[in-house]
Amino acid sequence: MAVVVAACLACQVAASPPDAGAASWELLGWHDWPRWLPVPVLRGHDYALPVLTDGSLSNADAAVRARCAFLLGQIGSPASASRLALSLQDRDRKVRIFSGIALGLLGDERGLPAARAALVGTRWWVRYYALIALWQIGGDRAEAAIKSALNDQDTLVGAAAKRALSDAPPSLWAKRTACGLDEELSLDEFIFDAANYFVGESDWWYHHGEYEQLLRCQEVAVFLDPTFVEMFEVNGWLYWSMERNTEATGAYRRGIEANPESWEAAFALGFHYFNLGAYGKALVYLARAQELGAPPTQLHTYAHALEKAGRLLGNRECGTAEAGCKKREAGKGERQAIAPGRGRSP
Repeated sequence: MAVVVAACLACQVAASPPDAGAASWELLGWHDWPRWLPVPVLRGHDYALPVLTDGSLSNADAAVRARCAFLLGQIGSPASASRLALSLQDRDRKVRIFSGIALGLLGDERGLPAARAALVGTRWWVRYYALIALWQIGGDRAEAAIKSALNDQDTLVGAAAKRALSDAPPSLWAKRTACGLDEELSLDEFIFDAANYFVGESDWWYHHGEYEQLLRCQEVAVFLDPTFVEMFEVNGWLYWSMERNTEATGAYRRGIEANPESWEAAFALGFHYFNLGAYGKALVYLARAQELGAPPTQLHTYAHALEKAGRLLGNRECGTAEAGCKKREAGKGERQAIAPGRGRSP
């Protein structure tokens, strides 16, 4: 029941993929799509190749270079292979890994070493994409790497490894119709839109009851757009509802790391600890949320945590809450407006 509630929360911020030109597929029509494969929601969006290829090599931020490499693999254009091969020499490991995965998704065996390396020491959703890349590359070395993932601790990765050893790509997998736009997008605009596409895909998986795939999409969304605080919260709730408490805590913590001035991110982790009965830990983050400007309604949870921890809501705590409320009022005009669909505007 908790999973259903959490998935419904995801739908509140989810949207169908934006209309980015002549899309070659319609999500709701893919009823027979294999449940172990990602839906190629960005396949053919070649209009973004110039900004992504430039970003994958020249952007000063390694996190941005990694996102660009990942997205080039999702678009699936052979024209990006030479640039991705250069990115295999990047000084940052994440960039090398996502470049290898992207090459693998193109069926380019130059990506095999990095994709194979991605099966160790990375988060589960990265291992999942590495597995799909190895499946696309094929051959004895790729098959051996896939077999090593059969006992992966993540159920989706392990199940995908089993299917990758026996299944051929579906006919729609290789289909790509180039999409175009009337106006050129900036790199930031495309990355933001790409995150929307994965939220849209997560909605599709929700309606098919595939919560691991739903989480995979939403993990990609916050990888692409780490300012998406609401999605960190939804991911944490889903992990918790699926009894994956360590990953739930990790999701909330990543939300704070990416958004240290967000009272919402701090409150979400505090509330999570409160639900787990870890009231001492809850107090740390609930107090921080008050300092950052959480509204008065959140003070109730803070008071309950203090009570559970054996303390009273005294003058010091009230003063902290009052200061937080004043900060919230002063910063109202600076906060992003909530937009229909995804849950916020660019």
